Amino acid sequence: MEDNKILIREANINDAPTLEDYLIRLAKETEDKDLKPELVKSGVAKLLVDQKYGRYIVAHIPSQQADDDQQSAGHSDIVVGMLMITFEVSPKLGGLCYWIESVYVHQDYRKKGIFTSLFNEVVRQAKLDPLAKSIKLYVDHDNERAMKTYEKLGMNKLAESNFDEIDVHFSH
Repeated sequence: MEDNKILIREANINDAPTLEDYLIRLAKETEDKDLKPELVKSGVAKLLVDQKYGRYIVAHIPSQQADDDQQSAGHSDIVVGMLMITFEVSPKLGGLCYWIESVYVHQDYRKKGIFTSLFNEVVRQAKLDPLAKSIKLYVDHDNERAMKTYEKLGMNKLAESNFDEIDVHFSH
């Protein structure tokens, strides 16, 4: 699988099962959290159908390059990585901030430049969007490898924060 050509595209509804799987894996690997599959499925579907809030971008390989197990699953291509972009209105910047979230690369494809390819696609899209003013992401302050990767891609470290995420959930 060394000669695989990795391609980047926007996710579509056919990618939903893989996106759901990757989001569940991401939460388990990074936060040791077990997400409820039905909620993940609903959330993925909403963003795939209505992109005003954001979009998923995937890295994939054509199925003719996939291994036998992947081909027998009947996929036209194999998604090996993903990220989600969400949009924040920033009055301070006079436009939109593209937030990179939910980055996941399948373990068999890590350290092969897939995140860099996904990131470059976000940059390309943001440059084409006259409302886009910045690209941001959060990184765990202990994740030095990720921070080095982001710095190599031209991202700058902003103020350090020790705030915890606090959620309010609604039943509707």
